[in-house]
Amino acid sequence: MAQALYAIHVSNTTVISGGGIGWSVPLSYQPVHECMQELQVSPYEDYGDFSLIDVVSKYWHVPLALIIIILLTIAYSHKIVSVNRELESEISMRKQAEQALYCKQEQLLSICGKMEEAIYVADPETYELLYVNDVLKRIWGDGVGRKCYSVLQGRDTPCPFCTNDRIFGDNTGKSYVWEFKNKRDNNWYRCIDRAIEWPDGRMVRFEMAINIQDIKDTEAELEEYRNHLEELVEERTIKLTEANTKLQKSEIMII
Repeated sequence: MAQALYAIHVSNTTVISGGGIGWSVPLSYQPVHECMQELQVSPYEDYGDFSLIDVVSKYWHVPLALIIIILLTIAYSHKIVSVNRELESEISMRKQAEQALYCKQEQLLSICGKMEEAIYVADPETYELLYVNDVLKRIWGDGVGRKCYSVLQGRDTPCPFCTNDRIFGDNTGKSYVWEFKNKRDNNWYRCIDRAIEWPDGRMVRFEMAINIQDIKDTEAELEEYRNHLEELVEERTIKLTEANTKLQKSEIMII
């Protein structure tokens, strides 16, 4: 403050109007302090006596707000911890389910790989072959990643006789058995179709095709033999009828 007063020049209008000729620093500011205390001006204002209860009663909303914030923080933290635990439990259960499904798939594919029948797995939405066993590879080649109707039937579009509607939807979990003559190798197959779950969770098409061409050839031979027998029987019947007619005429002539 003294420095500020000393910086004011004697020619300043404020100094002249006050009749001053300069400034000097008092030996003690104690009288000034006492005067300010008496007048109760800043920083000596008199706020009167107050207690902790007075503070609380006047500013009660501040601690209440702090308490509410603390309680909400605790509740939110507890909720986060609870949600995290649930997520961890769900993730753990999902991993276990995926692992179990993966093991199940490995067992299934291992069994399929050892079978002497053609087996494949395909996506019903994209018709992409997801798996083919060695038997199918020998017949139609390794078509994994390609369209099933292209690899197995030599078509450019999905097969009109596709049985996906027989094994998905309301029929999921049911097997469908049918017979079909493949146009690529001209062999008859008895097909067993079923929807199975893939490790990624989607339902896919599983088919095992059993070659029954030998059975069909045998059936054809039996049918041919049966037709031949019928022809022989018919021919024999005609001859017997003719012989019987001649015999009856002979008897009439004798009489």
